[in-house]
Amino acid sequence: MVIRVSEIPEEGLRFEGPEAFPEPFQDRSWRLEDVELAVEKDGDVVFVHGRVRSRVPQVCSRCLEAYEAAVDANVDTSLVPPRARTYGKKDAAPATTPSATAATAAKPAATTAPAGV
Repeated sequence: MVIRVSEIPEEGLRFEGPEAFPEPFQDRSWRLEDVELAVEKDGDVVFVHGRVRSRVPQVCSRCLEAYEAAVDANVDTSLVPPRARTYGKKDAAPATTPSATAATAAKPAATTAPAGV
């Protein structure tokens, strides 16, 4: 399902029941049991809140018996568009992706190796 931000009404969108998503999984053995989602926007930022319940076939690693695992997940997420990139300005800083920023922030500080090593 694709929802265009520009097409989300002021009152938002509501999705209730598995019929709202006829084929939610590529693996047809997974079952969507219930869904309650609210989609709202504030400018270009989209907020999705609600709950999703499903059943997923699994195999026990100990006895190799098949069983269905229940998945009951609360959804609370914000979708933010990427920062606008500015091209053609000499003083414009390059845009960074969140993963690049996180990788840079997680990089350990350089240390000085002892002499002779």
